[in-house]
Amino acid sequence: MPQFIYKAINEKKQIVKGRVSAETHEEAGLRLSRRHFIVLNLNEKNTGLRSGGRKRYRVTKKEVFLFTCQLEALNKSGRLPLAKAIEFLANQQENEDLKHLLRSICNDLSQGKSFSDALKAYPAVFPPFYVNSVHIGELSGKLDQVLKRLISHLEENMKLMKNLQKLMRYPMLVTGAMISAFIVFVSFVLPNFEPLFRKSGTDLPFVTKLLIFISQTLTTHWAVFLIFIFIAVIALTAIGRTERGKYWFDVSLLKLPVVGKLIKKLSSQRFASNLSLLTANGIPLLHGMDTVMGLEANRIHKAEIKAMKRSMERGQTIATAMAGASFFSELMLQMVSIGETTGTLVDMLDIVAKFITEEINHRIENIIAAIEPAITIFLSGMVLVLALSVFLPMWNMLSIK
Repeated sequence: MPQFIYKAINEKKQIVKGRVSAETHEEAGLRLSRRHFIVLNLNEKNTGLRSGGRKRYRVTKKEVFLFTCQLEALNKSGRLPLAKAIEFLANQQENEDLKHLLRSICNDLSQGKSFSDALKAYPAVFPPFYVNSVHIGELSGKLDQVLKRLISHLEENMKLMKNLQKLMRYPMLVTGAMISAFIVFVSFVLPNFEPLFRKSGTDLPFVTKLLIFISQTLTTHWAVFLIFIFIAVIALTAIGRTERGKYWFDVSLLKLPVVGKLIKKLSSQRFASNLSLLTANGIPLLHGMDTVMGLEANRIHKAEIKAMKRSMERGQTIATAMAGASFFSELMLQMVSIGETTGTLVDMLDIVAKFITEEINHRIENIIAAIEPAITIFLSGMVLVLALSVFLPMWNMLSIK
């Protein structure tokens, strides 16, 4: 019988680790839930597959958000039991993966599983903060309030990610277009003029000589370039999959002038937003820190959150523990300290999260406003250089005649 390694919270609110034997991931999760454990991680031994990891469901964050909104509306009406509401929503879905996933959840509910236990089988779709919040909502009988908070949380994150995608999309499209135009010019356009320049015997400008050299190199050794690019991609991918490579990549990103500051803001926003949601839904602070740590993408910041949790376990306040991290602003530290002192930590974290979200959106708008003219100038300069590389020799030829 397969064994599963778990990390969970027991009835005494302690984090415990161990192994459980079961035929499937779902059965392992069910056995742990019968012991009144809140499962944080559940991996099959020697495979590394997570619960529900045997099939990848292609479900977008927007679809999860819409499902949560619809479920909250049906649950609030009180006219449909939870299983019937999810079955009704499953039949409305156009995404076959989401439809299959929701029907699987319905089957789990009909077999006696709780809603949160059913969601645990799909960690790629429903992350730990979602599952843990639903679990607390079930225990407290306030699932409708939990769903409302989840809707607000998911909506804010979606808006933020949309702005980040907007920031990345324009430079990537323009850069791709410029590289493509350059390759087409030096590979197909310039070679047609090269024999004419050679016959004229005129002294070519440096720009033209440089581009002809690049053109000859590309057209003659194109296979070498393709092999080099292929090897480079494979090597970078292999390095990126190692823990050391991932750590180096995260460190490098933080050192970049504009990107590094933006990543720090994103990490502090995620920390405040997720911890606010979890504590508002009744999850203990230290257990919430575990979930927040698991959701953090940057490994340097993840290690700092882990160090914060250890400091809190030794008796430090959260504000004091946060002071040792590198990605929190002074304003955030002060707000958290006030919230901790006055007993309004959840409200202060929520205010800070919204404030940082607005700050990030404002910064993204400023970056886009600065990038657009810079890219336009660079693009114009590149077109001018390419044009002059052809026209200058032609003008010299005409002047000789």
